[in-house]
Amino acid sequence: MKTIKLYDEMPYSTDFKATVIEVNKNEIILDQTLFFPEEGGQECDLGTINDIPVKDVQIKNDVIIHYVKKHHFNVGDTIEGHIDWKRRYSFMQNHTGEHLLSGIVHSMYGYDNVSFHLNSEEGQVEYDGDIKDIGLIEEKVNQAIYENKEIHCFYPDDLESVSYRSKKEIEGKVRIVEIEDYDICACCAPHVKRTGELGVFKIIKVIHTTRGTRFIFLFGERAYHRFKDDFDHLESLYHLFSSNNQTLVKQVNKMYEEKTALEVKYAQLEKEHMLSLCENAYLFVEDCLPVNQREVTNHLVNVYSTGGVFVGNDEKGYRYVIGSTSNALDILTQLKSLKSKGGGSKDMIQGFTPASKTELLKALS
Repeated sequence: MKTIKLYDEMPYSTDFKATVIEVNKNEIILDQTLFFPEEGGQECDLGTINDIPVKDVQIKNDVIIHYVKKHHFNVGDTIEGHIDWKRRYSFMQNHTGEHLLSGIVHSMYGYDNVSFHLNSEEGQVEYDGDIKDIGLIEEKVNQAIYENKEIHCFYPDDLESVSYRSKKEIEGKVRIVEIEDYDICACCAPHVKRTGELGVFKIIKVIHTTRGTRFIFLFGERAYHRFKDDFDHLESLYHLFSSNNQTLVKQVNKMYEEKTALEVKYAQLEKEHMLSLCENAYLFVEDCLPVNQREVTNHLVNVYSTGGVFVGNDEKGYRYVIGSTSNALDILTQLKSLKSKGGGSKDMIQGFTPASKTELLKALS
């Protein structure tokens, strides 16, 4: 028996009554439900049945299965279900938003969405083409939101007469979601009534893939909270730098350039200091930059034919780089006798050793 999908006709409802028609361990099947199952790239609704939390909702062959933990339901029981409205409406905003976004992308480029996923944090959609005009897309989507266009969900009597986008081949009765002037697409999920309910839209990440372009996006309350968090962070930075939105980037760039210059200067001074400590073929230091470890090793090889730098101490062990004009792999064999790990070539080896300085110098002598 197929489950009656109350969410099709009542997407804004949160409470319903139904009859239990099957119980199988933690699986409850009702004659009708407001719970939207995991389907069409979207996670399921959550809520309660007789105050017992619903942990998951799946659909198999048009039968919707509610997963709960401990319960005392029996076939024939009348239950009261309740939907987590905050979660449901967030999904409605972002799923309808994806339709609007995909319709605009299709009208601009002719690209189709080849994958879609919507969880409780963000939405992801991928298109089969390269997209670079991100700012223009955001502008057009937000303009469509401001226009407050009507959204109509229906099962057409004559599907062949409807020209619509579809992510995949669909079997059975097809439900159409039409956004006035912007999109017509097949979809099974609950949607909002007008584009104005989407609030605001933002693409927060763009990923260019082998198939095309993937957007990570936010609509509605999710976008608002992201904007609020970002603004709060910016306010903290304005205060920290005694800056504003017109000068902050310039000041941060200046600080970054100064930091880079200091790092270069530090690396040079550290290298000079390490070279001043070189009294034999092997140098032991507590810490240094990896680039200096390698460059000082090259210096020691030039002077002694074989040499290296050990960074660390007897308590925690040493990471080492050793070079040789003959065969550094022979040295690696000696080090492995001290439970050292590493690899490399005949010119240079590197790795880690737990041995002490005294043990290492004895093995390398």
